[in-house]
Amino acid sequence: GLIAAGAGIGLLRTVLGCRMNGFTGVYALYLILAHLGLVGVLLLFGESVLQGYPSGALFWLDTDTRSIAVAIASLGIAAFCFTASVLAIGRRRIARAPLTLDTGSDAGLYVVGLLLLLASAVYMVVVSGGNLLPILAGYSEFRYAIEVLPGYPWMLFAMATGITFALSTGTRQQCLLALTIFVIPAFLLLISGNRGEVFFPGAAAIAILARRGLRLNWRTVTAGAIAFFALIPSIRQVRGAGLENIRATDVALRWSDPFVEIGFTLRPLVETVQWRRDGEEAAAGATYVLPIERMVELVQPGGERSDIEASRFYIDGRLAGQGYSVIAEAFFNFGVVGVVVVLGAIGAFLAAYGDRAKTARGLALAGAVMAVLINNIRNVFMFVPGHLVSILGLYALGVLAGRFFARGAFTSCEAPIQISQAAATVAESRL
Repeated sequence: GLIAAGAGIGLLRTVLGCRMNGFTGVYALYLILAHLGLVGVLLLFGESVLQGYPSGALFWLDTDTRSIAVAIASLGIAAFCFTASVLAIGRRRIARAPLTLDTGSDAGLYVVGLLLLLASAVYMVVVSGGNLLPILAGYSEFRYAIEVLPGYPWMLFAMATGITFALSTGTRQQCLLALTIFVIPAFLLLISGNRGEVFFPGAAAIAILARRGLRLNWRTVTAGAIAFFALIPSIRQVRGAGLENIRATDVALRWSDPFVEIGFTLRPLVETVQWRRDGEEAAAGATYVLPIERMVELVQPGGERSDIEASRFYIDGRLAGQGYSVIAEAFFNFGVVGVVVVLGAIGAFLAAYGDRAKTARGLALAGAVMAVLINNIRNVFMFVPGHLVSILGLYALGVLAGRFFARGAFTSCEAPIQISQAAATVAESRL
């Protein structure tokens, strides 16, 4: 209880006392919902909120490790919030950078972002139209399809990196164009029952727009409430039966469903605590090193990777279909100390670099990395190093392209996207 209270106090300190600009706030909110949302609903309203969920998915709620997992999750949240709030204390004394929505700041990064978004949109349209991705079928069929579909994970990466680059560097009209393109793959993913693939780049986009001074109005708040309380539970029901088999009368919405759905991230943490209680030794950083080792194997002559399916450090193989948790992985590797250090380090990065980004380029890089970090809240670390290396490569490409534009190839940072804007008919280009 004291740890949970500390987490709440840390969050309030971050939100109210330090006037954060979005990065730490968005991450903290998702971190709390993912690990303690279900706990809060159960404490307030009892197990009646779990009616309709398969009993096989709820077994972990009756284990004696549940309370330990809740305490560990609360400790990780408190470490994140405390670190972020301490680093944000001096925020008011820092001159705010002119990162407004009315000024485009880097044509190269914007063009790279727009091309990534276009690539993700074309990919989703092609695979959906060609029935390579059965978006109308049940979730089990869809899940099998994405496991064998080439390039699907990198399409998600392109969508997330593209929207963060574009929103960080474009003008207001250019941002509208980027969001319009983003809606295409996002819509196709959502109607197939995949919310996480859309929500993690969406959360990063919200943080970026908040950093650029976007003010919430009643329309935005209403749309957010509808998305949270209607879209999330609808997606669960749709992906269970398949869009082609479901009727409007089959969708029964409950206000508690979003908290339950997102709160299932506590399940892999409970599993991890049980592994340690059963005598399994700490991984001592092995799950963090494993993806780096596989990247090295890939660039070596021959490019063959070792088989890791049977390794206890390959979490996807041990908890198939459950995802994972950034807190669980830190605990699995280094115990309670690891939870404090890892979550504190993430809080430090987002508060010191994301919320204090002084240039559009810095905001683009921080936003792209934040999308990866948000995705990692409910997934394994396995994909993170590869995505970070790819982000740095694309960032360097965008910076080089921006220098090329600035040398006279174009007279305005908006000129490189004039053709794409005119074709989309959603924004005007000012030369």
